[in-house]
Amino acid sequence: MTDYSKMSDEQINTAVAMALGEKAGEPVNGMQLIAVDGEYLSSSFDPCNSWADAGPILFKNGIGIGIYGYGEWGASNTSHTYVHGTNPLRAAMIVFLMMNEGE
Repeated sequence: MTDYSKMSDEQINTAVAMALGEKAGEPVNGMQLIAVDGEYLSSSFDPCNSWADAGPILFKNGIGIGIYGYGEWGASNTSHTYVHGTNPLRAAMIVFLMMNEGE
């Protein structure tokens, strides 16, 4: 299992894009992935910080967001995969990636 807590937002954004089937180097739905030091980074797709990018992913995959505690948010899905942190969208994208592990 991947330790998403050690990944940057950019790495999570890229992993989400790849899980959605985006191909590196090809613009798809206005998103362009670029290679930097052997890793692919998106120049515009930012579901860890953009409700416009994250919203459709949350809706389509049944991922909910709620308050976990003071200064903490949580995200979960119907399979009870749960992640908490200070950024609700980042937590939700980690839930999405966990849902797609092994596919």
